[in-house]
Amino acid sequence: MHKKENMSSSSSLASELTFMYDSDEEQEEDEIMLLACVLAGEYLEEKEKSPKFYVRERIAWEQHISELAAEGNDAFQRLYRIDYSSFLKLCSIIRPQVQANVQAQNWKAFCDC
Repeated sequence: MHKKENMSSSSSLASELTFMYDSDEEQEEDEIMLLACVLAGEYLEEKEKSPKFYVRERIAWEQHISELAAEGNDAFQRLYRIDYSSFLKLCSIIRPQVQANVQAQNWKAFCDC
């Protein structure tokens, strides 16, 4: 008997919810919003399971470049989305700033400030 009461109350609730909407458009908008909330919840649940950072190994750069060159002319560009000559030009532009930052870090470590 308890099950029948639950079933009848849930069906009456469903019919009450159906009458809450003024139009099919409002009901569809609410269903889309509910779906978005469910998907966002699933995404956040998966995000919590994934590691916060990845441990990466350092690359032996010269060897890496040689291997890419052996794969073909466009291997570097496919991997890094920039062609190798443009990458070298970019490196030459930012090198002074990077070296200055490294020197400042070394000085801070040395003087323990």
